[in-house]
Amino acid sequence: MEMKLLRLLLVNLFLQALLGAFAVSAAAAGPAAPIEKVQLLAKTGGGPQAQPVRNQTISAWSLVLFAGALSENKLGFSLLPPDRFRNDFLSGLGLNWQFYRHGDTWDLELEPMFVQHFGSADFGELAAVVMARWRKFPWNECLPTTVAVGEGLSYVDQIPEIETRGPGVGPINHLNNLLIFEATFALASQPRTAVVLRLHHRSVAFNLFGENNESNFFCLGLRYNF
Repeated sequence: MEMKLLRLLLVNLFLQALLGAFAVSAAAAGPAAPIEKVQLLAKTGGGPQAQPVRNQTISAWSLVLFAGALSENKLGFSLLPPDRFRNDFLSGLGLNWQFYRHGDTWDLELEPMFVQHFGSADFGELAAVVMARWRKFPWNECLPTTVAVGEGLSYVDQIPEIETRGPGVGPINHLNNLLIFEATFALASQPRTAVVLRLHHRSVAFNLFGENNESNFFCLGLRYNF
């Protein structure tokens, strides 16, 4: 089992390195925008057209602070209202680095994070994900919006109880796959600070890390760009 986990870890690292190499190649082929100029828009008093009022520089680095509760829903039903929340919670802090940006449309990011679980059990989680973020929405002048998906690894120092029960649960590991779904919403006048809605999904990734165990946390937080 240890050799299988080692192989899976190496494959995951290889895929992330491949993604990073692709991003570096794309950056060499054309101008990336790790630091963007954000043009804030405001309605002028006498006309319907929005006019630029000032510029702000937002860097490629951001901090995200989030907290959430454990849902009974499986991943396939995670976008539906949870049937029930359990007495298990988390709070986390992540440092996000945007290492490639394709204009104002999409970007690639790396986000390591520390997560503290509490409630029925207290334990820590270390994780890191590579994220792909889509930024172009028609309403962004009024409500800057992004959606992102992240893929990576999660290590906990204590196995969550929900990952140890259920039909067909197989070998249980401290190291599992981590999948993140995220949406952010900001005010046009305050683009540095955004409200974050996030699904924190720790699982065996189609039984690559074990069998039929997973946990899903619905999270709310804030993201601040330096």
